[in-house]
Amino acid sequence: MPTHRSDPHPDVQKTLDTLLPTLRDLPRDTIRDPLIPVAKMVAEAHALALVATKYSNQLEAVGVARKLHQSLDLRAQAASAAQARLTMVRGRKRSTEELDQEARGQELRATLVAAGRYATRTNEKAQAALDHIQEGTGLDDLVQDLKELGLFCTTYAADLERIGEQPKALKKECSALADTLQTAVVNRRAGDDEEAQALELRNRAASFLWDAMGEVRSAGAYAFRNDAEVLPLFRSAYRQAHRGPRPGTPDAPVTPNPTG
Repeated sequence: MPTHRSDPHPDVQKTLDTLLPTLRDLPRDTIRDPLIPVAKMVAEAHALALVATKYSNQLEAVGVARKLHQSLDLRAQAASAAQARLTMVRGRKRSTEELDQEARGQELRATLVAAGRYATRTNEKAQAALDHIQEGTGLDDLVQDLKELGLFCTTYAADLERIGEQPKALKKECSALADTLQTAVVNRRAGDDEEAQALELRNRAASFLWDAMGEVRSAGAYAFRNDAEVLPLFRSAYRQAHRGPRPGTPDAPVTPNPTG
């Protein structure tokens, strides 16, 4: 598969191309949507690779093949390149109207998060909800964030009113933008063969990486089950911080997400 001018960095792209035969041969029942955002997964994989190298003897003693844990970096590069390719394919097909709506959604999200931070500054539960909302980085996350911010406006309406905001109007705008963006995304992606292929490749690369990470983490959890200092190094920091993942996002135990 050739490298295009707007594709990921050539070295990373080369890694993806090298792994293509392996990715295409993966059994379909092992392929799933990413369980956490791919950028987070890739970062955690590189960190896990360092940990696995440091404790390779202990991991290999409980049955982890050296070849497996040494493949983490390459698998992570492939997943990163596949995600970048998917983003590129999606991005070049987006209308000016959709881009303008997304920009307004990002602006509204930033405004509401700032207002919410101030209005509920002594409320730990509200602050935690805003922390969760700010984790989103893509268009699908923006849609979900706007929906959650609409609920936030209802839940903390009195707090927002006290600082001069209009929570009913803000909730209405959040809901309208979320619905408009989600409809535009679903309509654009439906029947798009190029995007479907890019999505399939991204999911294969992410699954290939996640499965290796799972094996290494399981072995590490067993090998260091009595070591309180080393054990946390084999856990996903992202999943520890998101024990109650919201449905329809990359961090949920996934059922197919029409906007994913």
